[in-house]
Amino acid sequence: MSAEILASRILAPYFGNTVFLWGSIISTFLIGLSLGYYIGGIIADKQPSYSILSAVLFMSAWLFLLFPLYSKVVNNVIFDLNLGLKAGPLLASLSQFLLPTILLGMISPYSVKLKTRALAVVGSTAGRLYVGR
Repeated sequence: MSAEILASRILAPYFGNTVFLWGSIISTFLIGLSLGYYIGGIIADKQPSYSILSAVLFMSAWLFLLFPLYSKVVNNVIFDLNLGLKAGPLLASLSQFLLPTILLGMISPYSVKLKTRALAVVGSTAGRLYVGR
């Protein structure tokens, strides 16, 4: 949720704080998380490894940390395309937030795979991970 607030602060000066901006942000994050859960589950089943999990977490963190370096350029380019109140915020949101959100979404299924020792306890393993235990 904090990433969504960050997205609104980055995009609002260019596209306004409108319902279309918020719809674009929420859609981007839901799509990204869904794809991340799916991709993360597939990769975790094929190659369960703490080093891959660490790399995914590291890449997503770097993409979020680098926003100040490229967000102004990306937003200016998309704003100058005059795509309108609906397509402009959607393209800006997708181009800047989809990949890091996919990477963040990959972490949950990957963590469950790495921590689960028996199929009979996969539910409680997932529950403990989500609660932070």
